[in-house]
Amino acid sequence: MSAHRARSLVVSSLAALLPGLLAAGACSEPGGHQAPEIDPSKPDSRQWLDIKARIRRTFPRVEEIRTEDLARLLSQQAETGHASGASRLILLDARPEQEFAVSHIRGARRFEESLLSQLPKDGEIVVYCSVGYRSAKLAQRLTSRGFTRVRNLEGSLFEWANEGRPVYSATGPVHKVHPYDAKWGRLLDPSYR
Repeated sequence: MSAHRARSLVVSSLAALLPGLLAAGACSEPGGHQAPEIDPSKPDSRQWLDIKARIRRTFPRVEEIRTEDLARLLSQQAETGHASGASRLILLDARPEQEFAVSHIRGARRFEESLLSQLPKDGEIVVYCSVGYRSAKLAQRLTSRGFTRVRNLEGSLFEWANEGRPVYSATGPVHKVHPYDAKWGRLLDPSYR
């Protein structure tokens, strides 16, 4: 068999195996993060992958929590009065007041410097922003200040809303999210803009 024919067989065999490997989770990113699948029907899914990878590279020590895991913790807290263990989950929004006022995750408090002295150093804290960069920066800062159980919400509020999870304003449930700006707003389902 010629070298060219052998290479062609290897390439076609790998191409046939790749979908199965991806579905089985064999291709994960460093740090144990499963690489999200690309959905060609969503024009900005590649951009989401790039943003999440950049956040992980920029803040490698910041622990993340997925939206479905946060939803489960919040549901558990609502049912039992506790997220996990004996402490209540502290949900912090890292966005400015104008973004928070449009909508936020129920039970979240907008982060302000004055909160630092009120937060328990060992409290379970989840921070979020629009896509996760500003909140990862805040999570890193909180950790460096001695807070021991801080996680960043991967995909943050945009991913939360895009998955159809509820968002609230001061008056109750809403179906709108502050898009930050036109560029970042492309990551938000158009029905929430």
